[in-house]
Amino acid sequence: MKKLLCLCLFLLVLMLVGGCGMKVTADHESKAGAGMKLQMNAITFTADKAEKLKEVKPANPNGYYNYYEEQEGYTYFVVTGKAENEGSSALDTDNILVRGTRGNIEYKGKLLFSNTEESDLVNKMEKDAEQTFYFILLIKDGQEPPDTIEVFYNDDFGKSQKAEHYDYSVRWPLDSLDLE
Repeated sequence: MKKLLCLCLFLLVLMLVGGCGMKVTADHESKAGAGMKLQMNAITFTADKAEKLKEVKPANPNGYYNYYEEQEGYTYFVVTGKAENEGSSALDTDNILVRGTRGNIEYKGKLLFSNTEESDLVNKMEKDAEQTFYFILLIKDGQEPPDTIEVFYNDDFGKSQKAEHYDYSVRWPLDSLDLE
């Protein structure tokens, strides 16, 4: 009886630990076309460049500002460009999931924007706005950068009601961007 209880507890722990790496799913999946544009709801992202950086700062830092500092053994892979929100909803990037992929390798990611003065990195884009965007992915030094960015989001960019499940996902191939 004790062995059975221990076995059940062990299996429960395995399921809980294994559940932490659940597969992210979406009701509707799409792929962005060839080129440097990505469309999410009424927001258009037009990429200018991709580069590897040791730290990520806004274009014109001033006073106190948010940035990603250097992490030993890692490099940031950053895709930047302009985003235009012509929709009726603001985008809070805390409500979306960003990741990069290359084959079976996944990279954690984040989407941020510059504020209007380009002096800070922020996680919100208001409706009817145009801002610089930063897709930031952390990669190990010497590792190949992702060749695709995948973004998971919900209608009107709301919070996900289910863990690891979203209304939409879009895959954005980066093969047309030259790494600087």
